[in-house]
Amino acid sequence: MRLSMQVRVMRALCVLSLCAGISTSSFALDPLTQRLTSASWSSALPEIERLDPQSKQRVAQELAEIMVSGYSDEKFRARQALSKFGRTAVAPLLCLLRNNQDLVRWNAIETLGEVGRDAAEAAPQLAAIIQTDQDV
Repeated sequence: MRLSMQVRVMRALCVLSLCAGISTSSFALDPLTQRLTSASWSSALPEIERLDPQSKQRVAQELAEIMVSGYSDEKFRARQALSKFGRTAVAPLLCLLRNNQDLVRWNAIETLGEVGRDAAEAAPQLAAIIQTDQDV
């Protein structure tokens, strides 16, 4: 499957913004992301399964960004929703492991654990962090 140039550029921008800690709050959030971080977030969960791969990746990246810069309740709901994204959540969560905030790194580790077997590819990075990062 070939991705369009626009999709590749958007994906690269999202990954760079997460890894570099640059806020993307000036971009409009996907409507599903907005519902997943609202008080009625659980009613939007079934929609995750109906997303095409590119949309699922975009929403997962937006949720990861909210885990860094959202309000407390939004961060919690973003984390809960992101744990339902399976393998799609792994790359954005791995970027969060390089964040300078202890709580962001801890929440990323916890969320990877909630993702379960789909996050198996993150095991080497998690092992390294456990050995080197005293704050998580």
